[in-house]
Amino acid sequence: MTDKKQDNKSTLTDEFHSGHGALVLDAKFAAPKVTIGEIFILENDRIEPTDEDKSRRYGLSVKDIEGLLGNIPDDVRHKHIKEQIERYKDARDRTIVTYENHLANADNALIEVRDIAKASLEAELMLVNESSLDEKVFEMIKKGASAEVALDEAYEEKIQLFKSMVDNPYFQKTAIELEQHRAIMQHHLHPDKSLSTLDNIKEGSIVVSSTFPLYALSSFRDGGTGKTMVNGAITDEGSLESHGAILISAMGIPYARTNVEAISRMKNGDKAIMDGVNGHIILHPNNSIIEGYEDLIKDQGYLSDVLLQKSAQLHQ
Repeated sequence: MTDKKQDNKSTLTDEFHSGHGALVLDAKFAAPKVTIGEIFILENDRIEPTDEDKSRRYGLSVKDIEGLLGNIPDDVRHKHIKEQIERYKDARDRTIVTYENHLANADNALIEVRDIAKASLEAELMLVNESSLDEKVFEMIKKGASAEVALDEAYEEKIQLFKSMVDNPYFQKTAIELEQHRAIMQHHLHPDKSLSTLDNIKEGSIVVSSTFPLYALSSFRDGGTGKTMVNGAITDEGSLESHGAILISAMGIPYARTNVEAISRMKNGDKAIMDGVNGHIILHPNNSIIEGYEDLIKDQGYLSDVLLQKSAQLHQ
């Protein structure tokens, strides 16, 4: 860096701490890249059962069971078990089909990520087909849990086990993939709730999500023109070495991981700067800060002219 750039960086830092309204959040970046855009929240999170859901047995509330003096009729038990196991199996089958469709669509992915996407999705499909969690889910259902509660708790136990193996990157990736599988299965159990997509995303957005499932990445760039549709990606849990992170980085898109509290401060449409050089995400930057970063972007060559034009539109 030249002395001029060092001075520029110092001026920007002084502005952040002098009441200019920008909020600076710490983050870890996959690469030292800089980008500017508007926040788009991709909601594909876990649907966690409520305390009331968890307290019910065989479809009955605590009050209902007390009214029966704890003697739940056999026909009620058998009906519950049959219905909930069928619901779980249906959601699982639908999830397998979902991943099979994603794998088929990978043939249309951009050439630079196609092989990685197909290999990653094949591995995830094998994981989805692996049935070791089924018996745990069935056991919980037979004890009175709903399909939603049994699915959520069985997956959570396995996810936390893998997350505890902090020195093993493979198990960390597997935990993230299991979280994605669970979310898809939960949405199949809840037909009234749908996974959000990037189909209508505003070009030049910075996408924020707890994880980036591979099926969502197809919208990051236009497969026909190669045009970049997303300026950056931010997650609160995803690994910098996850399949999603690798593919995002391969597309040349800045990728960062921050914490849940930082993510909670982000809202759809917020202006933001991803500063991978200094490890910051800057929310609500004013025009002078944006202009300063545009100068850095030009000097350091982090973004294409197309992205620069999009960032300039933010303060017109």
